[in-house]
Amino acid sequence: TTLFRSGHFEEGIAVLKTVLAELGEVNPASHRHTRWFAIYNRLRVQWRGLKFTLRAEKDVPAQELLRVDAYWAAAKGYGLIDPMRGNAFQFVHCRLALDCGEPYRVGRALALEAGFHALQGLPHREQTLDVLGQLRVLIDANPNNHLEGLHTLMTGCEALGQLRIHEGRPHFEKAEAMFREKCPGLTWESSTALQYLVHTELFMGEFSEVRTRARETESSAGALGDAYALTNI
Repeated sequence: TTLFRSGHFEEGIAVLKTVLAELGEVNPASHRHTRWFAIYNRLRVQWRGLKFTLRAEKDVPAQELLRVDAYWAAAKGYGLIDPMRGNAFQFVHCRLALDCGEPYRVGRALALEAGFHALQGLPHREQTLDVLGQLRVLIDANPNNHLEGLHTLMTGCEALGQLRIHEGRPHFEKAEAMFREKCPGLTWESSTALQYLVHTELFMGEFSEVRTRARETESSAGALGDAYALTNI
């Protein structure tokens, strides 16, 4: 995802296509194929459900872990430039991560699943809260700063999806700070939290705060070559 974040989209796509091909995985060739691929894999998640059996990383075959991580990278990378394809890969990732049962990877999958439901708004509120509850239990038993930040981010998304803007803001602030301070290098997560934070401030009419964050982001993201942050803030 580093190539996507820095604006090198063609190189990023080439790398992901190569990795997926080496793993024998499908990468839809057309927009129409991508749409049906997304629908099919969303249905597979729904048919499967979100149950899982936890296993230590050492007990999961390396190839299985590599496949999960490849789809995590594809979901994040394509999500920046091709949301439908990114969603399709997210749904595949969710199923594979739950099947593998490794706690950290299960947690990432639950976080993205919660985010998917959260941004569907009121009709998906119950599903969002259920998934966030599962993720909370998992984190309590398997503490991890990245998962804690994702849980906080998606909790903010739940509030945003229900138009409780004021409730969402502190969660986005906390998530952005956690990613920046405790998870160095996870710029997609940090930039995404910052993006939602700015959206809430715009809704609340706090334009001076937005201008300040925009200047700070322009300086820090420019130094890192983070095209994603520069484009979205």
